[in-house]
Amino acid sequence: MKYIKIEDLAHVSQKGKSITKSNNGNFYAVSYANIENGKIDFSKVLKCNLSNPYMDLKMYDIEKDDIILPPITRKNLIIKQLEDFETQRNMIYSSRAVYIRTDPDIYNATFLYHLLSTEKYKKKLLEEVYSDGSYKDTYQISIERLKKFKVPNIPIEEQKKRLETENKIITQIDKLQKEFLALYDDI
Repeated sequence: MKYIKIEDLAHVSQKGKSITKSNNGNFYAVSYANIENGKIDFSKVLKCNLSNPYMDLKMYDIEKDDIILPPITRKNLIIKQLEDFETQRNMIYSSRAVYIRTDPDIYNATFLYHLLSTEKYKKKLLEEVYSDGSYKDTYQISIERLKKFKVPNIPIEEQKKRLETENKIITQIDKLQKEFLALYDDI
């Protein structure tokens, strides 16, 4: 198997900043906790005022399919992907998360997200990208090590085929789960 460094298939950066919270602002500050199952929970998102909206939004914008890693984690690494951006604009990420934004001509963002979310790759990330943090049982990310982190160099068409197969399996599991639960509906 051939491998490719993340820096050769994606842009990696750390984003986020301290913000002035305000209920009158027209910018949204999204935190790691606001993203669940690929969607932003707008009921929990803060509105804020930015000191320099043009530069802040340029530097800290969020885009659909971004893969987001926490800068500090415990042993249970949780990786997120923004799958649904809705129509909201003027949004920043507010808690210094680390972003991976793939080049869609080289690597499928959802494939990379699913790959990095496997137990095998989460363990590799903790071992190769994160190091002991300043708090007990915490790990802190190194952006430079993340850029050098290697993933399989699989052609994009093969990535898409694997995602299609995964979706078929998930659909089949959901169907079987419903059938299983239906066994007890009449009892």
